[in-house]
Amino acid sequence: MATRNAKAPASRSEGVSKATKQSRQDTLGKGSRQSTQSTARRVGRRTTLRVPKALDTEVSRVSRELGISGNEALVRLAARGAETVRRERKVRRVIERRHAAVVATASAEASTAFPSDREMREAILADRG
Repeated sequence: MATRNAKAPASRSEGVSKATKQSRQDTLGKGSRQSTQSTARRVGRRTTLRVPKALDTEVSRVSRELGISGNEALVRLAARGAETVRRERKVRRVIERRHAAVVATASAEASTAFPSDREMREAILADRG
């Protein structure tokens, strides 16, 4: 009569490698029950970075105040910073256009006098259309 080897797997899953077991758990276990909200937050570039102490303090404060994770707080702060940079860039472009309008009016003729207040105001407001 044949007997089972004591070391032979008792079930199919016992003979499977750890990597395969982990893969199955990822697809069948808790990973598959994640909400769509947490999945949506994972879209985008992944990165590992060191957060400076001063920023880390603010990240912790925002995290506590909003009841969100530290990573989510960091992303929100980064988004606000990016919005500030976009706004500053837009203001710089307006300043450059207005400066160019004033300089172009003033340097159209070398002998022409500096533009009057009214002419400068018109040049500055030219792009507000």
